[in-house]
Amino acid sequence: VSECNWPSRQAPGLHNLFAVCKNMHNWLKQNPKNVCVITCSDGRGPSGVLVCAMFCFCHLFSHPVPAMQLLSAKRPGSGLWPSHRRFGFMSAEREKEILRERT
Repeated sequence: VSECNWPSRQAPGLHNLFAVCKNMHNWLKQNPKNVCVITCSDGRGPSGVLVCAMFCFCHLFSHPVPAMQLLSAKRPGSGLWPSHRRFGFMSAEREKEILRERT
């Protein structure tokens, strides 16, 4: 169990968001039977940001817009505010920077 304690209706810090994505990714790679369950106190914003960030972190999407569209399609009324959307763009850009640094 990993507890983030992000405040409701606020986007998490980029460093914290990246660390959680990395932790989840490592957990999922350890065993194909491992799963991650994401929940938050309001059931909307912070968990939606994390899901979209994780989609980009795992390279399921190279841009956050399709990740947000999938989230909205699967979870209508996802509650992503404009600040959450901006965070999706910032986290995707951060992931691209890290990939460039590795090459």
